[in-house]
Amino acid sequence: MVEATHQIDWKDTAEQDLASIALYYTQEVNAAFALEMIADMVAQIESLCFFPLRTRIGRVEATREYVISRYRYIAVVRVTATTVEVHNVIHTSRQYPTTG
Repeated sequence: MVEATHQIDWKDTAEQDLASIALYYTQEVNAAFALEMIADMVAQIESLCFFPLRTRIGRVEATREYVISRYRYIAVVRVTATTVEVHNVIHTSRQYPTTG
């Protein structure tokens, strides 16, 4: 079994993003779908503890981006020697990074 090389550090902004996503899908689809989707997204992001550099170079300096499969979302992360900091979870249709 492969051992984790990094800790996952969820920043408040990322947790708020997930809460907003869950609320949206609860209202637009249903609560069961929203919970399943968020659980899947979190599991995918947390798998970065094993291979944190399977992300692409970010559009913002010193960040990386993890494309969440099955969903149109990207996790914006910073990878240090021991930690993957999850800063945001954004929909691919949103303007990122924001301008002006």
